[in-house]
Amino acid sequence: MTGSDLFTRVDFLNWRDSQLEEITLQAETAFPKLLKTIDAKIDEAGTTDLAWSEFKIRDEISEICSTWAEEQAQKALAHTEEALSDLKEKLAPEFTRDPDLNDRLAAIAPALASAGLAAASIAAIPTVVSFATVSTSVLAIVGVSYVSWPLFTVGAVALGATALVSRSLFDTAVENWRESLRARAHTHAGEIVFGLGAPVDQRTILEDIQTLAINAAANSMDPQ
Repeated sequence: MTGSDLFTRVDFLNWRDSQLEEITLQAETAFPKLLKTIDAKIDEAGTTDLAWSEFKIRDEISEICSTWAEEQAQKALAHTEEALSDLKEKLAPEFTRDPDLNDRLAAIAPALASAGLAAASIAAIPTVVSFATVSTSVLAIVGVSYVSWPLFTVGAVALGATALVSRSLFDTAVENWRESLRARAHTHAGEIVFGLGAPVDQRTILEDIQTLAINAAANSMDPQ
């Protein structure tokens, strides 16, 4: 390994780490918007048949999370592509001095990019993926595995009986139901996006987005 190879690898690893940080910051910044969208959906939930509403809203919230995950993946891919162009521009003088250096970096980039990434996410993302081949089907990987929500409590069924007692009690029960559902939804969103409270080996949306974006960059570094 030449000195150029060593310094170029270091530059690439520094670039990779900076992208991981950027994607994490992006997800953290966008997360409150996800929670607000979930809250709005819960506030819209009907009270005529709360048991049915609870089943229905579970699927609707799952769709919200999937859509959010795909939007974040698209943004991460776009940002990583731009950052990769900046890296190549920075390394251009080295590539000029050593014409084969670009080929050697391209050959090892996928392995360097995967270092330190979550094994479960690496296994889930196709190994052959580049900016040119990223498609809706690939992006669909992000988020799909997480949002089959555990069944929300079916305590809403009991609210029907409460309505027979008094309207005020029923209204209070409905609001309590919404707050409880909101709390469970927020907790689950934090788990599937960031792994909060989840087992250490559980895949997260953030890890999948990072893996997708970084691997896409690494595998797109074909010799020009």
